Amino acid sequence: MVKQLLNDNLTLQISDLQVHFPVSKGLVKAVDGISAQFEHGKITGIIGESGCGKSVLGQALLGLLPDYVTRSGQILYRGTDILANAAGIPGFYGQEFALIPQNPGDALNPLRKIGRQFDDILQAAALKDNDQQLKRSLLSYFGLSDTARILSAYPHELSGGMRQRAALIRTLALKPELLLLDEPFSALDYQTRLNVSDDIGRILKKEQKTAILVTHDISEAISMADRVVILSARPAQVARIVTIRLSLDERTPLASRSAPEFKSYFNLIWKELNQYA
Repeated sequence: MVKQLLNDNLTLQISDLQVHFPVSKGLVKAVDGISAQFEHGKITGIIGESGCGKSVLGQALLGLLPDYVTRSGQILYRGTDILANAAGIPGFYGQEFALIPQNPGDALNPLRKIGRQFDDILQAAALKDNDQQLKRSLLSYFGLSDTARILSAYPHELSGGMRQRAALIRTLALKPELLLLDEPFSALDYQTRLNVSDDIGRILKKEQKTAILVTHDISEAISMADRVVILSARPAQVARIVTIRLSLDERTPLASRSAPEFKSYFNLIWKELNQYA
């Protein structure tokens, strides 16, 4: 009974996942036997040196790798092995899985106003399109003011941080169960990056979304994630998993950076990663 309750709390579980890319002289291992669990409503950070395979791991979980890439092992989504029927994984993407890419603002159509792009999403979610009140409510619910201006603007008329926020909210309107954030703040300047990551972290917690954050930034991983999976050099293996516990009354990404335990976690993760530098 206890085992069943624990399983019910998992959105995703991977066991002995391996990813191989074909090359002229055989196969290159990108991911080598990774096992991990992703709890419902929690943010799991995946961190490693550049080129270690962390983005490949995330894309493998969402079924976004090309057909010629070999995957083996087990990917359980709510108890169903979706890797056993690889053709079925793309069916989850866009319905129950969603990707927030390295520059989410690029996912916005530069030739269409934000409001019209929200219409497209609302139609896809089988909600009433062209409902101005609904669109404004979505933006307001996630903390954005001046909704009329945002909805009537083209993407280039918004700041980089505002484009990021609008793109995320548009994605959340589809109500995905699992979000992959692949270096989503890398295109932003430092100050905007801190503010946007704080906003997005609050939104994910408010919505109790299961999220995987792929990053090379130690501070970002500690401030946003409930657990941090540290990967070795390629081929990627799990070097260590660190559970983040901070003594804060209200944990937000910005507040986390001032927590007394923050520096200790930073040094621990830095030391682990430094072995592969």
